[in-house]
Amino acid sequence: MFLLLRLMIPVVGDFACSGVSVWGNASSNGNLYQIRNLDFTMGGGLQDYPTIVIYLPNDGIAHASASFAGYIAAHTGINAKGIVLSEKGASPGSEYPFDLDGTHFSTLFRDLLYDAKNLEEALETIRTTKLIKRYRLYVGDGQSESMGAAKILVSSPDSVKLTIWKDNDETDEVAPKISENVCYYTMDNDAAYNHLSENHGSFDSDKMIELSKIVATKNGNLENVVYDATNLEMWVAYAHGKEAASSRPYVHIDLKEYFK
Repeated sequence: MFLLLRLMIPVVGDFACSGVSVWGNASSNGNLYQIRNLDFTMGGGLQDYPTIVIYLPNDGIAHASASFAGYIAAHTGINAKGIVLSEKGASPGSEYPFDLDGTHFSTLFRDLLYDAKNLEEALETIRTTKLIKRYRLYVGDGQSESMGAAKILVSSPDSVKLTIWKDNDETDEVAPKISENVCYYTMDNDAAYNHLSENHGSFDSDKMIELSKIVATKNGNLENVVYDATNLEMWVAYAHGKEAASSRPYVHIDLKEYFK
């Protein structure tokens, strides 16, 4: 029961994380890579229960989620169609108590992993789902015929409930028409911009792992995931004790071995 209570913290907490997508001419091979840093809290001990769950449903798309034992939702994931999901919290504590009459992003992610076959299908589901709080969501599509990514700002307390930015958008809040085939919002946007600019055109899994380490928080970096959405691979690092995930090994998983 205590573990379940700890797993409910993300519903009402105001923690923040990092997400980055690169694809096409921003990567070394044209693949879509995406990171998801979970900058949360190590005080809850969730790092003692690291779990990689691979779902092979009778109905729906096979998918994987890097999670924690006892957590039935998904704070990140990848499905066999090459859809990858990341998130960054955006609700300040000053907005508490939050309006919980809606869907938490983690249950939305479960639906997307089961059902979304491409980026546009994922975005349509997000457009038609009432979400609670504020989030920045990142959706990547690694398929060659529909490749791309989007960053979505959900602002349920505001009059404008949803804003979607795609590649090279002049209205992008972080990178207005300055980084082709890149979208991002991290815990250190200056460091992210420098790394993305210096390595544009050469991103691979190693450089994305390097980026996930650069933007990780000094305290509370609980879990980091790097995806190759085109080749259906993931690299996962979990915190251990008080040692941040960014200091731990990134374990490689070739999901093609499981998505059969």
